[in-house]
Parts: sequence; C-alpha cells; structure tokens
Amino acid sequence: MLQLCYITTESNKAFIKMQDNAEKNAIANGLLDGAKENAKSVITGLFADQFDPEEYKYEFNFQ
Repeated sequence: MLQLCYITTESNKAFIKMQDNAEKNAIANGLLDGAKENAKSVITGLFADQFDPEEYKYEFNFQ
C-alpha cells in the first residue's frame, strides 16, 4: 500500500509538471493566444443568436 501511495504521488507530480511544460510551450508558440481567440469567436457566435452584439457587450476573462 505504501508503494502504491508513493507511485501515485510521483505520478501526480509528473502530471503537474507535464501540464506546466505544455502550457509554457503553448504560450511560447502562440497557441494559447490562438485558442483564446477561437474560444471568444465560438462563444460570441453562440450568444449572438439570442443576444444582439449591438446591444450587449461580451467580456472574456481567462484565468
């Protein structure tokens, strides 16, 4: 049981490190900015049918 806990903890640490590296690479390659712009476009398109963009202002806050 102790060995399984250790493996799980090490796997979690490795996964977190992998996510951090992927995010840094995405930022460095401009992929994150492109993904944000794509998300804005898709979400705005979904809401535009119900809420006129001339009447409503869309604001995006990425965290």
